[in-house]
Amino acid sequence: MDFNAFAPLQSCLQPLLGEGAARAVCLGLAEATTGCRYLAQCTTPFKGALAGFIITFGGVSILAQQISYFAKTGVSPVKFVFFKFLQGIICFIALIFIT
Repeated sequence: MDFNAFAPLQSCLQPLLGEGAARAVCLGLAEATTGCRYLAQCTTPFKGALAGFIITFGGVSILAQQISYFAKTGVSPVKFVFFKFLQGIICFIALIFIT
């Protein structure tokens, strides 16, 4: 089900990535597997690096599971999401140079 929650982000990414890849990335931010499935059908040269970002970041569904696990440990959810995003960016950059 798609509620277009990431429509503003998709509009920003579309000029850079193209319509299909921008939609796939936004779907991946909600649910990583779905985003990667749609990204595999795209023709963007960055699809490997974008898939790496999506898988490393995890998407909202995976982040929610991880945050609920860490809730009892005192790990800050904001810091955790920030560092997961940073980890995704590092993966994206590394994969651009590798592929």
